[in-house]
Amino acid sequence: MTKNIIALLFGALIAVPAVSAQVGNDLGPGLQRARPKMQRGQRGQLKNKAKRQNKQLQRFETLSLSANQKLQVRQIVQSSKDRTQPLRQQMRQLRQQMRSGQLNAEAQAQLQNLRQQIKAERKTVRQQVRQLLTREQIKELRQQTAARRQSPAT
Repeated sequence: MTKNIIALLFGALIAVPAVSAQVGNDLGPGLQRARPKMQRGQRGQLKNKAKRQNKQLQRFETLSLSANQKLQVRQIVQSSKDRTQPLRQQMRQLRQQMRSGQLNAEAQAQLQNLRQQIKAERKTVRQQVRQLLTREQIKELRQQTAARRQSPAT
């Protein structure tokens, strides 16, 4: 029995590099890149983006939303994201100019205007989502918000 297990494990160790070589792996035998190589800092940016998106929707998870409410919230958030995509892209470009020291007064005013537009869009999203909630869910959301504001930032 143990001889069979040892033989099976040994065969697996031999087979992995052989399969890897057939796939055309450029990292060497037995190693395979799961995703394309990212530039420095990109992986962290992607993780942070995912965390922010999950955090925004997490607040609603504790409210016991119905399936229909969840679907509507996702639709509202997605449509808002689609509407603000060009604004966020412009902000990204202006921030790059700011980092390189090429940001003039007009561009700073434009950046402030973009921030205000995105802030107004967020307020609209909150209002639309709040219209979907029941009174009990709104009460729970207010309690969560108050607790979050009272707790020290981590």
